[in-house]
Amino acid sequence: MASAKYDPGKATPVVLIEDGKFFVPSFRVKDKEYVVTLGASPSCTCPAFSRPRIGQLWHTPCKHIEAARAQEAFVIAQAKAKGLTDTEIGRLLVKYANDPVISGVLRVEREARRRAAREAYHDEQEARREASEAKVWKSTKVFGPTTDEEAFGVRR
Repeated sequence: MASAKYDPGKATPVVLIEDGKFFVPSFRVKDKEYVVTLGASPSCTCPAFSRPRIGQLWHTPCKHIEAARAQEAFVIAQAKAKGLTDTEIGRLLVKYANDPVISGVLRVEREARRRAAREAYHDEQEARREASEAKVWKSTKVFGPTTDEEAFGVRR
């Protein structure tokens, strides 16, 4: 596994597993993630959380717990937004226009749906175009002679 220097500016999108439990990607190791559980006594499966450093209290929150805490509200709202209809999203955008988390989640979900609809439309158009080209090719009839003998009366 490739290790890299810790980059505090690197995006670390957390993924909701279930209520209060998240996957958080490693900040240094590609394709590695830790399970973070939030609540009264948060925990993380990373090595930094499992063993304290000199001068730290046991189970001092690690950077993965901090990342999960920072994104918890957004990730939970995002999961809920996926179950809304387009009409409900529009109505809630008006209602929560001044709430950056909720309106942000709703705008992200609306744009994801629009993008998916555009891609589906373009895929459908491409499939229709390919189907119509295939039909033209298959339905082409050959009229007249098909061999030199028929065309020129020459036998080979």
